[in-house]
Amino acid sequence: MQLQSSDVTVLVVDLVESVRLVQANEEDAVARWLGFVRRATRELIPQHNGRVVKSLGDGLMACFDSPRQAVQAAMGLHTLIDGFNDGQPAERHMALRAGVHTAQAYVQAEDIYGAGVNLVARLAALAGPGETVVSVQVRDRLTDGLDVTVEDLGHHEVGEAPPALAVEDMGDCYLKHVAGPTRVYRVGPAGAQPVLAARRDYSTELRPAIAVVPFASRSMGNDFYAVGELIADGAIVRLSHARHFRVISRLTTTAFRHRSPSPVELQAQLDAAYVLTGSYATDGQQLLLTFELCDARKDEVVKAGRLTGQLADLLQQESELIGEIVASVHDAIFANETARVQTQPLPTLQSYTLMLGGIQLLHRASRDDFSSSFDVFEHLARNHPRALEPQVWQAQWYALRAIQGLTSDRRADARAALACTARALQAEPNNSFALAMEGFVHCHLTLDFDAAAAALEQSVTLNPSETFGHLFSGITMALKHDYEAAIGCYERAVSNSPLDPAMYMFETIGAYLCLSAGHVERAVSLARRSLRLNRTHAHSWRILTIAQAESGRIVEAQASLRELLKLQPDLTVRRYLAGQVLDDLQRHRFSEGLRAAGLPAG
Repeated sequence: MQLQSSDVTVLVVDLVESVRLVQANEEDAVARWLGFVRRATRELIPQHNGRVVKSLGDGLMACFDSPRQAVQAAMGLHTLIDGFNDGQPAERHMALRAGVHTAQAYVQAEDIYGAGVNLVARLAALAGPGETVVSVQVRDRLTDGLDVTVEDLGHHEVGEAPPALAVEDMGDCYLKHVAGPTRVYRVGPAGAQPVLAARRDYSTELRPAIAVVPFASRSMGNDFYAVGELIADGAIVRLSHARHFRVISRLTTTAFRHRSPSPVELQAQLDAAYVLTGSYATDGQQLLLTFELCDARKDEVVKAGRLTGQLADLLQQESELIGEIVASVHDAIFANETARVQTQPLPTLQSYTLMLGGIQLLHRASRDDFSSSFDVFEHLARNHPRALEPQVWQAQWYALRAIQGLTSDRRADARAALACTARALQAEPNNSFALAMEGFVHCHLTLDFDAAAAALEQSVTLNPSETFGHLFSGITMALKHDYEAAIGCYERAVSNSPLDPAMYMFETIGAYLCLSAGHVERAVSLARRSLRLNRTHAHSWRILTIAQAESGRIVEAQASLRELLKLQPDLTVRRYLAGQVLDDLQRHRFSEGLRAAGLPAG
């Protein structure tokens, strides 16, 4: 029998904490659940012209002809299960979470199939106890003012018609195994434990604050008491080099050293999203360190570690122990915030979560992650119209898309990118970050190297610590054949921002500069380091291919070229040379390396 798809609305409900309920009192929990299922399948769902497709053990799936009927059934099911809690202690109360979605599906008497069925289960997982989450396809088919209302009409008197259900826009949400963002809505009031907490305040900082509390001694004596201060000082200095964080002064955090406050208390006192604490023990000149990074918003440890070393290491300007702690903390914060961006609707997130998550996605190897980063920055720019950073990161997005060979219209991307930097510079004409990115855009999209050099020179003049200004200045200096000065710019950028999420880009630019200067082996090393961080960066594969070919390692160059062509299958020597300026002798030299590795002439 041939299956035919049709437009159908699917409702999925499942029992919250079913395992815990069964373990606490199996006979009671099973009896009440089966009683609920009988009432739901025989009475309530049919009342709304629905049909139960299957029982999921601790859940139900039903299909309806219209979204209105499915939503009304979902709300009725929440009310129905509340009745089975009468006379039960709070710890035995049963609650449902529900998801509703309308899509094309294949419906049979005993089951229903299709991508939309998988999506509705993901929506149910976003609902808290007693809540219903629906897709935009459902929301768009509900009549505003009749089926639902965008405002909660509050309490109604007995005898009055009940108010329409309130619907809250929860924004775009990235769901597991679902391509692209899904717009989701919560129908009815939020429960006591919502998974999604809507947020409409966009006044929060674009950088999270970190509090570093001086490490505590595990010794009862006062020996080496200053060690904890040294560790905190070193961590604060290193973390302050990361432009994406706000680091609270040690003079402030020292006051909490012997008070043992919880991270939640520190968050309330200092408005710190993260708290770094730790302890140490000494044995002669040996040092044992433990550290713990806590997400103060949830009182949850996101990273912990244990290190050993020498006391003398703490006195070094580049302490290995402190460097390892800070690198772990930096990566853990970015990973934690990015996970939130990928699993929560954008409007529910703090602005700094969106910023860190967008930056991390921008520089990830996955093409999907790279595309998603633009949506995050667009959301930030829309809700922070006076903030420069989202606009500037969007400009870099356009330039990186061109570098990776993903753009279909370089001129249109150039116009869009320069419009972003222009808006930022209109708000703050002397912003070194925006000027650096404008130079980057000219380097890689307009190929106007004079304009690039002017913007970059102004950037580093205004702010000698502007990392991207120095990094991109290296490119313009290389075009003037001043290779050693160009490498110096790259090294200064790395020194200024050793923890930057864009380090793969730092390394690939360094590889290009070293190759231009004839330092072939260093170019190979830097290109490989870049690819360890981001294997889909086409520029790194090009540099590695050329460097291997120039050093006579043709077999290795051929292997690298194959990886490059997976990313840029239409690349030829002719296409490569089309991007040059008239006197770009290096590009001609590099094209010979690509030709030697086997790149078609085109």
